[in-house]
Amino acid sequence: FINMPVSITTKHKFFDNQNNALILFKDTFDDSYSTIIQDDFILIFSQNKLVGINILNYQKYFDLKEGYHVLSNDVKDWLLKKFNQYLSEEDFDCFYQIGKVIDIQQHNQSDKLKILTVLFNNDIKRQIITNVSSINLNQNYLFATNGTTTFNGQKILDTQVMKVKSEGMIVSYKTIGIEKEGLVDCSNLSLQDTYFF
Repeated sequence: FINMPVSITTKHKFFDNQNNALILFKDTFDDSYSTIIQDDFILIFSQNKLVGINILNYQKYFDLKEGYHVLSNDVKDWLLKKFNQYLSEEDFDCFYQIGKVIDIQQHNQSDKLKILTVLFNNDIKRQIITNVSSINLNQNYLFATNGTTTFNGQKILDTQVMKVKSEGMIVSYKTIGIEKEGLVDCSNLSLQDTYFF
């Protein structure tokens, strides 16, 4: 599951029927979870942290879109108010971000690696190392930053690649569970936008 708030309305062990929706926060959970039921809401905890909310008859509360995406501000604010003892603003952080490649350098330890300087919203710059060769300068792509969990369960963390710091990864469609080749093209989006998938 993706390391950002998402809604899913099919194919999960917490679903009894199509009237349920699951919202995940931060980390995925394993078999050692516990639950608390409040009205139509099943709160899912792992290691004493709220990691998901299963909503029965979710149409009574929200118009949720099926798939992986950031929750709307209205839904976020409603959940923060109702479950303020368990949730905070940081639980809604989006770790997949649109970034603009503003510099590409060759890694001095490897012919196959490139060092990207990527500009994000609020003038934040990060250095990201990649082995993808088909990257265009001054184009916007989707990036996974520190703390992101990809579709296949890989955790993205700041690391050193051959003694050079890397602060994330450039994202392919397959990284986010879409059966399509290539990098996620965000050339029609700005750095302030959110990529929905």
